[in-house]
Amino acid sequence: MDVVAQQVWTTWTTRSRGGAAAARRNRVPTVFPLPDHAGGQVHRVNVDESTGFASRFALRPIGELATCLCGSEWSYRLETLSLAYGGVPDFTGTPTRTVTELGDLR
Repeated sequence: MDVVAQQVWTTWTTRSRGGAAAARRNRVPTVFPLPDHAGGQVHRVNVDESTGFASRFALRPIGELATCLCGSEWSYRLETLSLAYGGVPDFTGTPTRTVTELGDLR
């Protein structure tokens, strides 16, 4: 059985902290349906303000779980990593376990 991983990155700058852009950002889901035959790969979903928060999808080898380089401008990122082993998972349902690691900005 293969490990199935989905990595969702939503990134934005201060330009999207309020108003219509923030409303679009807040509608971005933290999980997406998996494509067929995603086993043993990372289903990577990138969403950012440069595309109006439209989703871009890619399948990558499982060894390519990495961080993004966001440049020198102050930016924010919400990263969700969903993992499953065995069977075909449905990440869009209610999670069985959630880990939240929030850090202080100071």
